[in-house]
Amino acid sequence: MRVIILPEAEGDIDETAAFYEEQEPGLGTEVYRFRRGEIDTLSTTAGIHRKRGRFRAMVVLGRFPYFIVMYRKSEQAAEVCAVIDARRDLEWNAQWNAQLLTGR
Repeated sequence: MRVIILPEAEGDIDETAAFYEEQEPGLGTEVYRFRRGEIDTLSTTAGIHRKRGRFRAMVVLGRFPYFIVMYRKSEQAAEVCAVIDARRDLEWNAQWNAQLLTGR
């Protein structure tokens, strides 16, 4: 299955990588590769994740704090709509999640 990452989700990944790059030079690149690699697994796992409203949520754990990949699945592709970063404060994540589920 094809995996499509929408511009908004690309922005989420870029923002996270920039945050980690500020923490330690070179770390942003590592975060970017890790997250993109995990998202690519949707080519074989799309559809098995918990449904949240109009989306499915893939929770990813690893070297970096967990993140949630919000995507929609069709017959042809998994369309990544957002990547929610767990390092953000809980209130921001709750507001952002509500906005996404109601039509970002």
